[in-house]
Amino acid sequence: MPKIKKAKKIKEEKLKNLEIQKGKVKNAMFSSTLITYLLAALFLLISFIFNGNIITGWVENVVEAKIVIDDGGAPSFLYIMDIIIKSFSVILFFFFLFISIGNFQEYRGYIMTWKEMIVIFVISLLQVSSNFTTFFITTIGITICITYFYFLQGKIEKRDF
Repeated sequence: MPKIKKAKKIKEEKLKNLEIQKGKVKNAMFSSTLITYLLAALFLLISFIFNGNIITGWVENVVEAKIVIDDGGAPSFLYIMDIIIKSFSVILFFFFLFISIGNFQEYRGYIMTWKEMIVIFVISLLQVSSNFTTFFITTIGITICITYFYFLQGKIEKRDF
């Protein structure tokens, strides 16, 4: 009889330790989801500030630089920085939102569907629809992100657990 009680007690301890480890993993997944959501919100705010032309002094300098470009001159440093900030804020918004929604779905026990991916893609491209150059650069960047996630997922699926 004592051996059975010891084996039962050991089994209960192992199950308890397994539940504790599961809880720790779930907490880590939730906190990483929350952090990536906050980063996505930060880059969305930056994107709205720059793509929405809220900063007027910056925009006036960029418009002057655009006039110089239209006259056949080289683009100014401010114009290039404006394009880079606008494009990369949207690309990073897409990247972090994609990761956070994927983490949240994994936390819930589901996978991310194509519908969610397309909605994020459309929201990201709508942010830069006013300028063709930023739209083009952002589309290329988001395509690279999607390709990266596709190949990363393929490597994860091939690993033996």
